Amino acid sequence: MIRTRRLTPFWSSLVFLSALSSGASAQVLTDGGFEASDPLSNFPSAPNVWSGDNSLRTMAAQGISPASGSYMLQCVNSVQNGPGTTTACEIWQYIDTTPFAPLIATGQAEAMLNLRVNRISGTANTDTEFGGILVAYDGPVMWDTGSPTLGGTAFGSASLLSDSNVGTWENINLKIGLPVGTQFVLVRINASENITPSSTDPEFEGHYIDDVTLTIGCPIGTKYCSPAELNSTGMPGDLNASGSLTASDNNVLLVGSQLPEGEFAFFVASRTQGFFPNPNNSQGNLCVLGNIARFNAAGQLGQTANGEFQFQVPLNSIPEPPGLNTTVMAGETWNFQLWHRDLIPGQGPTSNFTSALEILFQ
Repeated sequence: MIRTRRLTPFWSSLVFLSALSSGASAQVLTDGGFEASDPLSNFPSAPNVWSGDNSLRTMAAQGISPASGSYMLQCVNSVQNGPGTTTACEIWQYIDTTPFAPLIATGQAEAMLNLRVNRISGTANTDTEFGGILVAYDGPVMWDTGSPTLGGTAFGSASLLSDSNVGTWENINLKIGLPVGTQFVLVRINASENITPSSTDPEFEGHYIDDVTLTIGCPIGTKYCSPAELNSTGMPGDLNASGSLTASDNNVLLVGSQLPEGEFAFFVASRTQGFFPNPNNSQGNLCVLGNIARFNAAGQLGQTANGEFQFQVPLNSIPEPPGLNTTVMAGETWNFQLWHRDLIPGQGPTSNFTSALEILFQ
């Protein structure tokens, strides 16, 4: 079904910005923790309201506690009323971005979506996939349940095959650039029937989403040690960051790009810049020295996908030696870099680094 909707500006729930300087950002999603109300069971008709397939907010259930606050969202069925024949429980929210027109007009604006997901352990037949989608529009908002990018000027998606540990929430991060003229951004979050499509109510046995945020901002940080050494793609790994320079916002997304596919990777950070060529026979150069924090714990270490590796930095819990639990404060400068494995044809396994990034926090 294709529908067209021209949404009226929704100023009251947004921070109006006559201008947004480099490094500034604002969180614009409404009720991302699902503390206020259940999503409406229909297509969205106004911005800043969750709507979509059958879902409900719930307190702790099935051995899973909310990631934060008192409530989380439970995905129930793949249609708005009862079980259906589609394979995803989709929940939507539109955001009016016209208050950010001065920033968007610079061509540097970005939208960054973050959400946390969890599910029951279940069985081998339990579905495991969650995802998110962002679409930018420069005019009337259109959507088609089979083609969520219809009429969009920019699009991005991310998905995750979740683990079976009810005690840990996993993160999905996604970023798109907002073309000049963007007026609205669509957010879609979902659980998918990737293992066992069902027509029994409920279709999803115990799938939960929480802490959804959408940040409008621009790139932050100053690049150094750039370009990095070439990796097996024939390109140098690159590092960029988006979010807020305000340390207390705890909102920095690191994105490594131009990376080999399917290789293990993790970020490192330090207050000290430096240059250490080819550590442990790496093809690249380490550009953060001193007390190096390594983000290689469960949920932080991962694999590159589509040439990228993203990470939401926990600024309130940097694993800096010796205490391994440092909070970034205003006025501090931190440096970040991505390490990854690589395989050079004819040479065998090795590793490499991206360029590095310096961020002065406020």
